[in-house]
Amino acid sequence: DLLDGAFKFNEFFRVHKDEQGNDREEFVHESMIKKFLDLLTDNKLSTKFPYSTEVYRNFNKHSLWLLPNRVKVIEAMEKLLNEHPVFGSNEFGIVNISGNARDDEEDKDAKDRVTRAVKNNEYTITLTGQRLTTGASVPEWTAIFMMSDTSSATTYLQTAFRCQTPAKIEGKIKTQGYVFDFAPDRTLKLVAEAIELNHK
Repeated sequence: DLLDGAFKFNEFFRVHKDEQGNDREEFVHESMIKKFLDLLTDNKLSTKFPYSTEVYRNFNKHSLWLLPNRVKVIEAMEKLLNEHPVFGSNEFGIVNISGNARDDEEDKDAKDRVTRAVKNNEYTITLTGQRLTTGASVPEWTAIFMMSDTSSATTYLQTAFRCQTPAKIEGKIKTQGYVFDFAPDRTLKLVAEAIELNHK
């Protein structure tokens, strides 16, 4: 049961384990996650989701998806996106920047891979569990998808700020950035905490 008082991303994105107890690149709730990806692109619903129409997709051409910080979770999501009829199309570049190494060279390489993907694809989705969520600046990012159970106001806002980097893209000044969070109660709590921190 995914509902234990509140929705939890760690449970939704839980992966199977092998005989030794190591994570495998396969979601326990794979069918539900596939339905979730389908919803994001469904143009027949009255409620429009971020990738459901061409107009909406153009608002979110290059996005950062923050997932639970487990390498196999992000690899499993990369696999499902590449198999998806919309996200797996030639128009989308899926960039997995997960990994355990966190030194400067690794972060620089991650940013280079994102920059290359942005240059070579109409749309990109960058998958991360932590890397490039603070300090990094990818001007083309206009959307952040919060799909992690982070409860730190600082981490949350630092990640959200990734879509606010000023930029001139295709001759136009970037004027909008979007944060999509599927846990609205958490959003309200962390924004309230951030206001309290700023006030102090």
